[in-house]
Amino acid sequence: MVQLVMISVFGIYLAFRLLKRLEPVWFDSSPITATQRVFGTGLGVVIIVTGCVGLVTLASSAALRLRPATQFLQLLSTLDIAWAASTVMVAAYWLWSRVRVALFGGLVVVAACTVTLARYVDEAAFGPNGGWRLTASELWEYVLPYDIGVAAIAIGMLFYAVRKRAADL
Repeated sequence: MVQLVMISVFGIYLAFRLLKRLEPVWFDSSPITATQRVFGTGLGVVIIVTGCVGLVTLASSAALRLRPATQFLQLLSTLDIAWAASTVMVAAYWLWSRVRVALFGGLVVVAACTVTLARYVDEAAFGPNGGWRLTASELWEYVLPYDIGVAAIAIGMLFYAVRKRAADL
């Protein structure tokens, strides 16, 4: 869990540094609509953050010599947290024009996802031989409702923020 938290904090920091690059909106000279330019800008930030988090997770999991099942779970978890947190941060920044609000939103996503994953790992994730034990009922009980909720909030916020930001251009 320490690796997950540290990599998630790295993702938050990277998204935080990229928030200042959201103004002006990217792709300004391209012949696409304002909504498409704003969406492309936000999506670009999310892809950069998620990609960097994925690379750091792969390298650090291998360096720590984690079991393959643990490496895979770490990769899935950090990628999931990275895209959701960076999406919430971009949307919050565009909606309220405040970096602190965006940072708070990202930290809430990281905390919620980390707590649910820690609960899943403690209760059900690994069998006695160290292999990843995946049952649908436990996944639905411990992870998926929260994961789906965070994803719905992140996507909803992003679409609302894109529409609002594009109208201001």
